[in-house]
Amino acid sequence: MRQTAYSWITVHLARLKRSFPTEGSFFSGPSTAATWRCGYDAPLGEDGWQVERTEIWGGIAFYPNRVEAEAALYAEQQQLPFAGQTIESWHGLLAVVAQGGEVDWSHPGERRPFLQPLDRDPGGLLAVITSAGYFSEEESEYPRILAFLKQEEAVRVAFSASQSNLVRQLFSLVGTPDGMTFSVWRSGAEMLAAAYGAGMHRKAIDRHRAAPMFDRSAITRLRLLAGRGTWNGIDPLAARGS
Repeated sequence: MRQTAYSWITVHLARLKRSFPTEGSFFSGPSTAATWRCGYDAPLGEDGWQVERTEIWGGIAFYPNRVEAEAALYAEQQQLPFAGQTIESWHGLLAVVAQGGEVDWSHPGERRPFLQPLDRDPGGLLAVITSAGYFSEEESEYPRILAFLKQEEAVRVAFSASQSNLVRQLFSLVGTPDGMTFSVWRSGAEMLAAAYGAGMHRKAIDRHRAAPMFDRSAITRLRLLAGRGTWNGIDPLAARGS
């Protein structure tokens, strides 16, 4: 499949004033973005699947250069149509510094966006995007998918108790095979300790190695260079030294 590489993105997180159906809802992103992937985060219901309505929406926007990404971050409300509907929101400018694995964020009729590292790391607060996907989502795969959703939520709960993890958010991306997680960390060392030291994430890795819960995955490291707003009451750039 044809791909287009991007090294600059903006991430947008929004807690809306009311919930919207996860099926059939879509919020447009910054009008100047080269491409946009809208997503939602819905809690798991008693059956293990995500519930059908949620107030948590947002997404990821891709840009060919920093100038356009930075301009979109500070653009007026018309650049982000859902901005006027939020109780809380956070928006970040990020540069890609490392990427590995395979991700499918394709939309019909579009080139698949691909995150490509810059030649030089600009420095800044560490952010991480992960993704996971399946070759097939037929009913025979449901046990694996449900197991992964449960494990993913357990990791989120564990990270939320960590002082090292400043922002964490999951997204099911609308009309796209693979979802994503987004997190911001006080430092690379603290992220590595939380992800690969003893704890829930380490247990998830070991469980996947023993019995794979998905067919492909990717991890991207980024630098958070600018932001506005808060998420769960936290401005990560202001909180990093606290």
